[in-house]
Amino acid sequence: MVKVSKYVLVIHEDSLMNESVFEVHSEQPFSGISVGVYLSHQIDAAWINPPKGNNEKFVISEIEQSFPYDSNFKTQQTNIVVKKVAYKF
Repeated sequence: MVKVSKYVLVIHEDSLMNESVFEVHSEQPFSGISVGVYLSHQIDAAWINPPKGNNEKFVISEIEQSFPYDSNFKTQQTNIVVKKVAYKF
């Protein structure tokens, strides 16, 4: 039996120890995720302390890859941590 690949992106605010605020599943890998990239807080997530106005943004501060066991899928999970930072245009 061939296992289908499954990709999971999980976002945490401030720490991996905090509950996730957003999770999305895909059959295609996620690209363009790296530390230092700004992340829009406009996605429908349960933010704890979202950026306010145009002077703050979230930036990716940590990335953790895991491969949880799933008998039906080949799963790759990407956990990212975002932190609020000052931002200037």
